[in-house]
Amino acid sequence: MAGGWGRSSTCPSASRTSSIRCTSSTCRTSSRGSPPISPAGATCRASGGTEDRSVRRGLFHWLLRATALFAVLPALAGPPSGEYQIKAAYLLNFARYVEWPAGRLPAGAPLRICVLGRDPFGGALEGLEGRQVQGHEVRVRQADNLDQAADCHLVFISGSEERRMGPILRGLSERAVLTVSDIDGFVEAGGGIGLVIEEQRVRFDINQGPLLRDNLRASSQLLRLGRQVFGAERGGR
Repeated sequence: MAGGWGRSSTCPSASRTSSIRCTSSTCRTSSRGSPPISPAGATCRASGGTEDRSVRRGLFHWLLRATALFAVLPALAGPPSGEYQIKAAYLLNFARYVEWPAGRLPAGAPLRICVLGRDPFGGALEGLEGRQVQGHEVRVRQADNLDQAADCHLVFISGSEERRMGPILRGLSERAVLTVSDIDGFVEAGGGIGLVIEEQRVRFDINQGPLLRDNLRASSQLLRLGRQVFGAERGGR
């Protein structure tokens, strides 16, 4: 992760997640279990074309390998853990499947993904630096305070900030910031997307209320893949 606020850095794209392997007998999960994760930076749109369907199938099969691997990683891996490698990939895909207002994220502007609080990713986010998302270059930053977090487009709120979660969410309200966290009860407290562990897999819940309030549009694909969606009917672009 870039150390200074506003300083650019160039990091090679990570390949650690794209090298995951598993056998067919271990690759079983619900089709709604998790969002598609692309190791190659591909995006898929709901146009229904042959190429789009092929991309979606490829992303989904890669996801099956990722979630199956997570079931055996805790006993084998040191920092960054397999859990947080997968969560880092989720952040990138949330950025792919959510649209920001044009005034908040102009064409060609960098898309800032930030961590507020103690960074639990152990370097896993460095592979997101420089990736392309909807025509925007990803910049990864550590937000040292609420003002810096408000300048980001997607903010992961660390578990170290659990006691301040209420003031943080209020401070980021109406700033068109997509908030993500793995703090228990995050979406019920007014957060945007909550990462949860269920049956040794990383899944997510979505609270449409703060997204709609801030004119953030989650894709219908993302909403369908959410474990639970609060605040509005499942829909999206």
